[in-house]
Amino acid sequence: VLIPVEDLPPLQPGQVYQVWLIEGERPLPAGVFDQPNGRFAVAADIADYSAIAITIEHGPLGSPAPTSDPVVIAQLDHRPGAS
Repeated sequence: VLIPVEDLPPLQPGQVYQVWLIEGERPLPAGVFDQPNGRFAVAADIADYSAIAITIEHGPLGSPAPTSDPVVIAQLDHRPGAS
């Protein structure tokens, strides 16, 4: 799955954006990136998750659990034909 992002808040030195797949109330780490604009690939079946979020975390590898509020959160629509 490709996630397009644009105009994310700027990072401070040593920070990364971290993607989280939300399963119920539990966020699962799905990768990190460091550009505020572009596309980020997530290797997951998004049908298994209810939402996706992006937080700012300490780099370079991110965190095992979110340490900040999401800068982006989106509900995933699982209706047939939805993208």
